[in-house]
Order: sequence, then structure tokens, then C-alpha cells
Amino acid sequence: MQKSGFFSGFRSRFSSKELVASLTSFFGDADLSTAPKCALSTFDLATGQHRLWSSHPALGGTEHGPSLATLTAACMAVPTYFDPIAIEGSDGTRHLLCNGGLWEADPCRVGLEAVRRLFSPSPLIGDIILVAVGSGRLSNSVVEKEAPSLVRWATILPGLLMAANRQLVQQQVEGLYRDTGSFENYFTFDPELPADGDWRVDDCGALDRFLKFSSEWADSRSEQILHAAQLVMRRCDERLDLTRSILPKHSEIP
Repeated sequence: MQKSGFFSGFRSRFSSKELVASLTSFFGDADLSTAPKCALSTFDLATGQHRLWSSHPALGGTEHGPSLATLTAACMAVPTYFDPIAIEGSDGTRHLLCNGGLWEADPCRVGLEAVRRLFSPSPLIGDIILVAVGSGRLSNSVVEKEAPSLVRWATILPGLLMAANRQLVQQQVEGLYRDTGSFENYFTFDPELPADGDWRVDDCGALDRFLKFSSEWADSRSEQILHAAQLVMRRCDERLDLTRSILPKHSEIP
């Protein structure tokens, strides 16, 4: 529910409490122990540092922790749209969490590092199939007849900084795969949204436009998407065959 009233302009636009309640109705009281290889990226305003949440020991996790609903809400808490999510850690430390994009606009590098820590021995970069899926990006081009005013800078600077951060991460990851001769294992799907549309995340009317655009965009790249899916499935089959060859014959793999 969007906030209203005279002072609503000084607060986030939407209630995080209602967001958590809605997610709780879906996840119930499940925590990260139900998804041991899941990692959720957040930014902790209380410490000014990135925080990766997982129940897997290799990622610094514990068996139990905050609920999935609470952590998912934290991942969705984009500054100015949702209030940060307050969480108290097992050691009594207070965390104030918001969307991890505040630290890294494209989480593919976070995911890449998480995968390397999940397996022992740690796989080489070139052996990891990385599929980065974005929700669409704006061009962030600035067309001004004269130098932007301070007020104008305040409105365009956040988007420009996020775009620059995203490009930096993508260039670094792309460089890693090119240097290892395995660029064919890196896929990124993040279409540029048409400049003539209104794509505000708080505009429910934009949802139908976005679904139509994304469907058409996916159709135009169906071969590349299918190739990435087939490559991932083939790698999963290879790992399953390897596991079966290592385990005793009487062992069953669920």
C-alpha cells in the first residue's frame, strides 16, 4: 500500500510491513535452511557493507536465521520505495538491510564468487556457466541544453551511478571469461527498455507494457536463451553422472 499524507514525501513510498506480510503468506515460516544453496544479496546500512545471506557454511551461514520472507523483503527494499528491513543477528547485532544493488547493481559477480565457495575444490572460472538475467535497464542518457542544475543532478545522478556500476561489473566478469578462453559460458540477458515508455517501478500500469516488451524481446533471442538452457542442463547431467560414479552402487540419488 502506498503511503499518503502531508509527510509522505519525506518517507519511502510503500510500507515494508505490508511487503513482509505478503511474502510471509507465501513462504510461511521457512528460513534459509530450506534452500541450502540459495544466497541473498543485501546492503547493510548499519555497517555500510554488503551482506550475503545463506545457510550454507561455505558462505558463512548458519543452520537457522531470519525468515525467507524477511530476507526476500530486504532484497526488494529499493531505497526510497521501501523502508529498510531491520534484522537482529544471532549475536545481537542489528542490521538495517536494503536492496543489494546499492552495493553492486549487477549481482553476477556476487553469484560467481558464491559458486566458487560452495564447491570444494573451488571450480575454475571457465568451468562455471554464468547466466545473468536482468529486469531491463534504462538508457540513462542525459540530454540537456545546458549544464544540469543542482536539483536536476539530484534526480539523474543515482541512475547514472547505478548504470556505471552495472557496466563496470559486467566488463570485469566478461574480462574474466575472455581471459580464461571460456566466453561461451557467460550469458547476460538484460534488455534496454524503450526510451519512449514509462517504466517506473511504482507504476502498476507499466506491468502490461513490460510483459509485452519482455515477451517480444525473449522471442527475438529464443535461440540464445535455448542454447543457455541446454548448456546448463547438460552440465547438471554431467555432475549427476559424476556423482553416481563416485557413490556406492547401493546409494540412491533423490
